[in-house]
Amino acid sequence: MLLISLKEIRVDNYFSFYELEESFFLDLTELKRKFYAKSRNLHPDFYIQESESKQEEILTLSAYNNDAYNTLKDENARMEYILRMHNILGDEGSNKLDQMFLMEMMDINEGLMELQMDFDQDSYDKVIQQIEDIETALYSEAETSMKSFDQDKDVSRLENVLQYYLKKKYLLRIKDNLDKFVDA
Repeated sequence: MLLISLKEIRVDNYFSFYELEESFFLDLTELKRKFYAKSRNLHPDFYIQESESKQEEILTLSAYNNDAYNTLKDENARMEYILRMHNILGDEGSNKLDQMFLMEMMDINEGLMELQMDFDQDSYDKVIQQIEDIETALYSEAETSMKSFDQDKDVSRLENVLQYYLKKKYLLRIKDNLDKFVDA
């Protein structure tokens, strides 16, 4: 007994799979509800009487369901997914950051090198605050573009989102380095 018609499932992209509007700002409760509904309907145990090819299809869809949910529930993964869907995000190392940002990061990295040589809690706190201030400013710049894209799907807005994504990713690497000071 088939619980769902597999022909009705759209796998064009993760958003269409869940019958959701492509968006940077998702209702995570709704996403979770749709994920659990799909999980129940695509559970392999319900298809043990089906042909081997049908069982493989269910396993593939079940894995797709998990991948889709894990991507869309995480704001960074969702942002990356949208940028890749529209061919805005290139391969690692092919995207360029603006020089002003890189100069700012060079100053922060110099501060990190000083901390490595001679740890000082005040300097550490200053670097943390500097990074948080940059993140806040970056988000406020990108938020408008993301909300506008969600409304009108104007792909030209994604260039601002790309810059935000790349800069945020860069800052996350710096934060990971800062975590080493806490663990030490």
